[in-house]
Amino acid sequence: MSRSTLVTYHASSIALYVVSLPLFSFIFCIGYSLIFNFTASTQTHCKVANLLPSISAAIGSFSPQKFVWRTGIGIHSAPRFVFAVMYRSWHRTILPVQYRLLADVAFILEFIEDTSLLGLTMVSSSENYPVHEKCFITFLLTSVAYMCLCAFVLPRLQQHRRGMQHRQSLLVKRRACLTTLVCSAICAATFYRHNAYCEPYMYTVFALAEYLIVLSNMAFHATAYYDFDGATIVVGSAGEGGDDAVQLLKRTAFS
Repeated sequence: MSRSTLVTYHASSIALYVVSLPLFSFIFCIGYSLIFNFTASTQTHCKVANLLPSISAAIGSFSPQKFVWRTGIGIHSAPRFVFAVMYRSWHRTILPVQYRLLADVAFILEFIEDTSLLGLTMVSSSENYPVHEKCFITFLLTSVAYMCLCAFVLPRLQQHRRGMQHRQSLLVKRRACLTTLVCSAICAATFYRHNAYCEPYMYTVFALAEYLIVLSNMAFHATAYYDFDGATIVVGSAGEGGDDAVQLLKRTAFS
């Protein structure tokens, strides 16, 4: 006897859910570390003055912060991969045939970005620094590459005009991308100066730039709210004799 179940979700609502979990987790981890673990979380290897914990310290060195962060990132990861697939389909729709390979490139970059985010979340710097460091570097590089591709390259190649909401989305994407580029340069410079010269408050600037990178990344991915406005995600299961197969269907309504 066959049986089926279909559940429909508004893609824009899922987009808000995807960004709200890491945002709440981020604010909680930083705030809790400043209030309850200030001395330990802001301590540096050369004992100079510092006012802010690095993200690695805030999300991976103390409890309950690391559990809140891991839970938030873990739960939000599945729909984030779904949006990566949806963006690939969208990009292939709006790009001329000769440029559709870029849709696959964007998908691969986002897939690696999401995977490395999971890696640096589940393996903290205090547990395995080399693995955490490699995941962080991979996340940052693929994130910047994906942002630049989607904010500046693909819009110039698309063959369809964009509606007002998509223009707003593009504006947010470009600002988030530029903020990430500037803050990444600041992170590199301050991290070097902190380790080379042990200057007071240099690590504070580094941590603040890190925060802006994370918030910019969240803002960039939150634009799915605009990009998939009017779209639905239909999750269906159908089976016969108790053998169910789960299907993911997408219906997009781009203007």
